[in-house]
Formats: sequence, C-alpha cells, structure tokens
Amino acid sequence: MHWGVDFQGLSVGDAQAKVLFCDPSEKEEHQETACGLIPDSGTTLMMGPQAHVDKLYKSLCENWERCKEAHDELNVELKKMNKQALLQSGSLTPGDASQEDLDDLMKQISDALRGVGSGGSGGYGMGGYGFGYGSGYGGAPSSGTQHVSMSETFQLLLENCGKWMHKNISLDDEMPAVTFHIAGANGKKQDLPMKPVSYIFETVQKVAHKQIKNLLGIFPVEQVVEKKEKVCMPAFGAQDFKTEKNGDVWIMGTPLFYEYGIHYDRRPATPTMAFVPAAKEPCGKCDDGKIKKSESALLSVTSSATKLRKLASDPVVRQVAVHAF
Repeated sequence: MHWGVDFQGLSVGDAQAKVLFCDPSEKEEHQETACGLIPDSGTTLMMGPQAHVDKLYKSLCENWERCKEAHDELNVELKKMNKQALLQSGSLTPGDASQEDLDDLMKQISDALRGVGSGGSGGYGMGGYGFGYGSGYGGAPSSGTQHVSMSETFQLLLENCGKWMHKNISLDDEMPAVTFHIAGANGKKQDLPMKPVSYIFETVQKVAHKQIKNLLGIFPVEQVVEKKEKVCMPAFGAQDFKTEKNGDVWIMGTPLFYEYGIHYDRRPATPTMAFVPAAKEPCGKCDDGKIKKSESALLSVTSSATKLRKLASDPVVRQVAVHAF
C-alpha cells in the first residue's frame, strides 16, 4: 500500500503564482485527482514526469537572473559558432552540416563555456561540460534545433556551480523557492514551500579536461587530465508514473522529509497524513529528564539548512508499482 495525497500543482517563486502543471481544473472526468503525490524516504530525489521536470527547470531559469543571463549568452555564442562551423564546411543550412562539423562545434562551445565569467561579461563561469546536440542535455528531450533550452541552461549552470558559487553567494537569496500544493481526501489544502538549499544537492565528481603539453618542450601533445570538482544538481529526477484514477504521480524523496515531519494515522476509517514544517515539529521525547531525538528521523540531521546538502553516492531511485492509486 502507498500513502498518497492529491497533488494540485507546483508554483515557482510566489506561492500564489499559477501552477506549472497538475492544475485540478484540468483533470479528466474519470479521474479523482489531476495528479498524485507519494512521500518516500527511500528515494533520494523528487521524481516526476519528464515533461513536468522540463517545465520546472525552464521556470526556475526564467525566475533566476543568473540563469537568464547565462541562457542569453550561451545562445549568442552558439549562433556565432554554428555560423562559423557552417561557413567552414561550406554548408548553406544547419541541416547540411556534417556530424564532424557538429561535433567540432560542440567542442568549441564546451571550450567557450570554460571562459564565461573569467573576466568576460556576465560575471559567472561555466565549465566545459558537453551536452547532447539535438538530443537534449542530461538525457532530456530536445526540439532537435541548434539551440540550448532554458531547462538545459539551468542544468548546465548548476553542474558548473564550482566556477561561480562562492562563500558570499546564497542560493536562497538569488534563486526562487518552489511550493507544492497538496490536498487531502477531505478537501483540506496545504502548501509545502521549499527553499533552493532544499532542492539543490552538491557533490564532487571527476571531470575530464583536455590540455596541450609540449613534449620535450617542442612537440604539442593533447592530454586528458581528470580533476575532482564541485558540481551541483537539482534534487529532481524524471520518472513517468501514470495512473488511471490519479493521473501523473510524483514520488517525493528525502528533500521533503528534511523539511517536513510526515505523520501517518491509520486509525480513522479514511487513513490520514500530516505534514508538519521542521520549525514546528516536536524536537524529541522526554526520557529520564532529557530530550532525545530519533536517530532515524531525517529532521534530526538538520531542520533549517543554510548550506547545500552533499551527496556522497549516486541517488537512489525506486520503481514503485501502483495498481489502484
């Protein structure tokens, strides 16, 4: 059995802003809810349909000044490099460029990204991480055009956070919050806001860099050097999970449990769930005159994070089977 609630959409920035998806007014006649939401502490990420995640990333970029500026610069550079590659290849249209031309173009873009913000315009840097040309960054579907979407820019900018996110930069100050809107079977609604430090993870990965070394001081030789670098990633993932009665279902992983105490009550005829903000959650229980917290409670790790949580291993994603949800 899975404990789920009515998911009535997600807003970016202002909690009262129009939801990006799962609007209750758009549910079909045979559905009980437009979407569903299942809390699962065994999942690392907050998982939703690919289309929803793309809309979310696009909106986050639109509401984040650093991302909007990066997006504009990136596409300006892409157009310049695309034009240069086509002129060199003698092609008249983007579709006429050979795969070799396109691969070379993406290498130029990757190299250029390393320099953005290192004294140039924009004031922030993005490292040389490649992305699928025509297939979408990070495996996300793309329009197939020679253009970087705002969703792709958002992911690319975070992946290169080590280049621009310094101690004096607070993501909570410059990025928008997100709010999940839920409702119970009795129709009672509740908003679950989450700050940027709650939906962004930090980790360390090995990143390959190409460099030229002069052998014997004379012969230029290209070498690949791996370095450990700080990278960031959204605490969201794509998992299409469609049900007949409750539409698309989101699986809410550990980020939700860090911010809210989630309580389950099976005593009523209709089982109930409660989401209590960390600041209002009881701090523990009294034992022999001392307050003790449960070691298994995620809230006991941190209830008011100001720094990004670090991932020490790959995210855990569970496939959830739903029959009648």
